[in-house]
Amino acid sequence: MRNLNIDQFGYGIYLDSSSGNTLTGNTASGTELQAFSLNSSNNNEIAGNSLLANNGDAVRLESSDGNKLSGNTFANNGGYGVVVSVSDNNTFHGNDISNNSLDGVRVKSSGFTELTNNSINGQNAAAGVYIFQSGNSAVVGNTFSANGTGLRLEGSSNNDIHNNNFITNAIQAVVTGGAGNAFDTAVPFGGNYWDDYDSPAEGCNNTSGDNFCDSPFLFAGGRDDLPWTVYDGWADTVPPAVTGVFPGCTIYSGFTTISIDYSDDGLGVDTASVNITLDGTPLSGCTIGAGNASCPAGGLAPGAPYSIGGSVADYAGNSSPISGTFTVQELHLNTNSVYWYSLAEYQAAVLTVDFAISTDDPHLGDISLSGVVSTDGVMPYLLPQSPTGRNFSIKYQVDSGIHEFSTSVYVSAEDGCGNPHAYPGPWPGP
Repeated sequence: MRNLNIDQFGYGIYLDSSSGNTLTGNTASGTELQAFSLNSSNNNEIAGNSLLANNGDAVRLESSDGNKLSGNTFANNGGYGVVVSVSDNNTFHGNDISNNSLDGVRVKSSGFTELTNNSINGQNAAAGVYIFQSGNSAVVGNTFSANGTGLRLEGSSNNDIHNNNFITNAIQAVVTGGAGNAFDTAVPFGGNYWDDYDSPAEGCNNTSGDNFCDSPFLFAGGRDDLPWTVYDGWADTVPPAVTGVFPGCTIYSGFTTISIDYSDDGLGVDTASVNITLDGTPLSGCTIGAGNASCPAGGLAPGAPYSIGGSVADYAGNSSPISGTFTVQELHLNTNSVYWYSLAEYQAAVLTVDFAISTDDPHLGDISLSGVVSTDGVMPYLLPQSPTGRNFSIKYQVDSGIHEFSTSVYVSAEDGCGNPHAYPGPWPGP
């Protein structure tokens, strides 16, 4: 259901034992009970709706699991912004929940609720978020401002609350009963920002300059051992580092593997964001990991440099470009000279053939002779032990009566990136 304008009904939208629905772009106001009500309804998506000035609650989830609510506005309603009752694994991300008469979000007898990056403010005498007899919730990245109580936990256990901003709430937070609730996590993420505990005058000293108060923030029933001195101090604004783009040299093959190395010191690389292009065309068949991505690339031909592009982002949305170039060249093993080196070798029928590898790449290295095959009974008489450059000679024993023969010489070498190549390869040898 999308783009509905709902005004002055008992319920705006009511789902009963109905799953897998999407509610988006709807507006509801003036409803008497709930603007959106879900009963025994699972795995629904509620996104981009405006539920404003309803007489009751904006949203109620009752015995409903796995629902996702994101990018909605729940404001100026006469009841709760959101009620979650006997429901598990529901997520609320990026919603604006403001100026409702009762709690912004009330969670009761529910588990594994996620509240992330929501703006929860102006709930008058009520709480921004009230978690009652519920456990294993994650309350991360939210801003609580101008509420009677920013966050209230009652009889609730094992909830994770960190990286939230608490600003001008009459009571910032209160915990009664329950156990195992954590208001901080390890550095670099730490705890929360409390606007009434961010300066030496308020008891927050930061002698190490790490943006954490030296002493914990204590509140009724709980403590934050790593309170931040600055608003959004945990925000990750540093993009991933692209530490390697390969190949970055001249290669001698029509096929290669494009490989990218990257790292992120913050929330980590979002592997779903990694995209790699070759001359602007996305590559397929890639293997993407936490620190490296590799993609096969074929059909390469000598000519202008190839351009490697794309981008990689972290979970905070910071992005870094991928940039690199490489070229492709043909390699040929040419016959430079065929001659009798001396009278003695002429008399012994030992023929010298000079070969040369042709390329403009100064980085070709580790050249070695891997094999020689000849016809008409002509056998190599003397092979170079280890060619020191691109030119080398082979001596053949040519018995009397043989006027011509053919030979295939097999050479291996490394390109400037350290990749081995064998010749003849994708292009013909001599």
